[in-house]
Amino acid sequence: MTGLPPARSLDKLLRPNSIAIIGASDEPSRIGGRPLAYLLAAGFRGPIYPVNSKRSTVQGLKAYPTIAAVPGAVDFAVIAVTAEQAVEAARDCAARGVGAACIFSAGFAEVGPAGVALQDRIAAIARDSGMRILGPNCLGLFNTEIGLYPTFSTTLDRGLPKPGRISIVTQSGAFGSHLFFTAIGRGLGMRYWITTGNEVDVDVAECLHWVAEDPGTDVIMAYTEGVKHGPRFIAALEAARARRKPVIFMKVGRSELGAAAISSHTATLAGADAIYDAVLRRHGAYRARTAEEMVDIAYAAGRGIYPASDRLGLITISGGVGALMADDAAERGLQVPPLPEAAQRELKALVPFASPRNPIDLTAQPFNDIKLVARNLEIALREGGYDSLIAFFSSVAGSPAIAEPMRQAIRELQSIRPCSKTPRARSLPWPPSSPAAARSDRRRCNRRCRSEGRARSHRP
Repeated sequence: MTGLPPARSLDKLLRPNSIAIIGASDEPSRIGGRPLAYLLAAGFRGPIYPVNSKRSTVQGLKAYPTIAAVPGAVDFAVIAVTAEQAVEAARDCAARGVGAACIFSAGFAEVGPAGVALQDRIAAIARDSGMRILGPNCLGLFNTEIGLYPTFSTTLDRGLPKPGRISIVTQSGAFGSHLFFTAIGRGLGMRYWITTGNEVDVDVAECLHWVAEDPGTDVIMAYTEGVKHGPRFIAALEAARARRKPVIFMKVGRSELGAAAISSHTATLAGADAIYDAVLRRHGAYRARTAEEMVDIAYAAGRGIYPASDRLGLITISGGVGALMADDAAERGLQVPPLPEAAQRELKALVPFASPRNPIDLTAQPFNDIKLVARNLEIALREGGYDSLIAFFSSVAGSPAIAEPMRQAIRELQSIRPCSKTPRARSLPWPPSSPAAARSDRRRCNRRCRSEGRARSHRP
């Protein structure tokens, strides 16, 4: 793609072999102490060099008065000092040959002209030296694979996240912390978490491209207040799509008030919201509105199984919830076609009180016999021609007498699959093919099945 700046590696930032912490504190609860405490707790395998001119040891490690006094090679430096001191620390790191730095310090472009001048000096250091700089005004990052936790997020005080295959890239540190904490609460494992802050050098688009190409990442959540380089951002989205990695994206600043809040937060220009909508839609990213929605979609996408078309079956024990689901499906352009007449009659024979069209309202009556619930689900799966099925059972399915039999029934139903001639969900690119193409594939499969004496219901 034309217009892209030359690629510059993020290896020293995201996969360093050694770390220095400038402004390291002996007190683990301080900004300069947390990253060291987290690195030690996680068992980071490389050398860690605390830099503190007033102490000979920090948290049990030998300390050094300056970065120049550190004896070994330093891939990555954490800078946890004031804004004025951070400029000098960045210059010292560049002179020392440090590969990358993360600047926690606030007081740069987000505070006005004086801060802009300081940030411009940081940018010049990154540009002239080639050292990659994350921030300033950022919360840091983590890489669970190697025990890398250069961050001062207090969220980690409650425990380090379990390793997993979800990566998060976010401009806002506090929102990023809320996002990964919410995901952890849902039992999701984390891979990378990267906060970019004021983006003097490394930005969301570049980190998004990194995790898109990372073989250990399957699902990506991302947040930004504004994209600085459009072609780089588009290239990152396309890299994720080419590798079938869903991107769940949040772009804030939809309103004038939100755009003003952005400017005072990270000094970012929000940009026209309709443009972001169009770009995200065109390049296969899903735009979420809340952290909870992002986590819900990441949870659903974590298994790597995606629908082959937009045909959706809805099963519920509540007519009201069925209507809500149908409204949501329509707003998102999904099809909710009715069950074939023969299948509707079959459901009616099983549950006379049911409304079997689609949404399929079973009522709560079938829960007197779990096998009856399973049979209703099986009919919808086999006969409906749906590529996705959503079932709502309220709290009924959580009853101790019902939960385990229900789980077992659902596990058995997972073996039901479409006809082998229908394009398989696992083999399709992300995002799925167009609805028109999927419908055409289904019609061709139906014709073949009929010619071979197979039922139209796509039995395996």
